[in-house]
Amino acid sequence: VVIELPATITSVGDWAFGDTKISVIRCHATTPPAITSASMGSKWEIAFVPDGYHDIYKNTEIWEDKVILDKEVHADVTVYSEGELMKEISMQTGVSPATITHLKVHGPLNQLDFANMRSNMTLLYDLDIEDAECSIIPENAFLDKKVLMNVKLPRELLIIQENAFRGCSSLKDTLTR
Repeated sequence: VVIELPATITSVGDWAFGDTKISVIRCHATTPPAITSASMGSKWEIAFVPDGYHDIYKNTEIWEDKVILDKEVHADVTVYSEGELMKEISMQTGVSPATITHLKVHGPLNQLDFANMRSNMTLLYDLDIEDAECSIIPENAFLDKKVLMNVKLPRELLIIQENAFRGCSSLKDTLTR
């Protein structure tokens, strides 16, 4: 569940959203609203904030422990050889994989590519591998990737191995293909 807070909000009281399934907050306020650990329930991990306000939110109590995103970075990459996803991202986009929030991949992927997405793409929350050449989502592919919200699965997908999406607490109700 995503909650959107207006630019005018200044605080959220205890248990205002307690016992809800909020996983993402979109806050339009340039000053972080005063909240407590009980304000939003225990499940939220990600906050989208106005562009340029990342550091202000990161230096505010409660917000400091969350993934704060103030910019969305899109990458559309064609991979020519298995295991080369990180190289192709750098060559084709010129951006650091660690800053990518949306990734669309075409071409072959292997276990190394999935491990790199899990470990090196810490802000990745929207993944489209529908056009990737991949019949298996490997074991632990996205283990504990709490930021991951949306995944479009490969057209060729046959097998999703153990723990592939375990701990992906922000993942929406459905994976699409």
